[in-house]
Amino acid sequence: MIEIAQIFPDRPTLVIGDGTVIRPYAHIGAAVNITMGKRVGLSPMALVTDHEHDFRDPAESILTNRRILAAPVVLEDDVFLGERAAVLKGVRIGTCSLVGANSVVKDDIPPYSIAVGLPAKVVRRYDPDRRAWVKD
Repeated sequence: MIEIAQIFPDRPTLVIGDGTVIRPYAHIGAAVNITMGKRVGLSPMALVTDHEHDFRDPAESILTNRRILAAPVVLEDDVFLGERAAVLKGVRIGTCSLVGANSVVKDDIPPYSIAVGLPAKVVRRYDPDRRAWVKD
């Protein structure tokens, strides 16, 4: 599902690069800006969102206050998200990185990394000198 939230008048922007593959039941939710580079892969049920409900005031229902907190998301070239992986607002995932299944990314992931977990943490990086993936 591609969801465009028309909350801000001059936004949102959704850019999907050439060769990107979006598998069934993936969910992309854009309120400000989501940019996906070339050859990005979204597995089934992956989530990429640049916003969340504003729940800072518990006296107001998040269902009726119509406010969100938002920040751009960037998935650089050749990023792959495993099944049910979630990328939250304000995150940049570097080129040639992989996010494991069921992981939740709330902080940036550097290029050439493998990140897994809740929250996602880098567990391996590609070492170009050794031409191998090494433990972080």
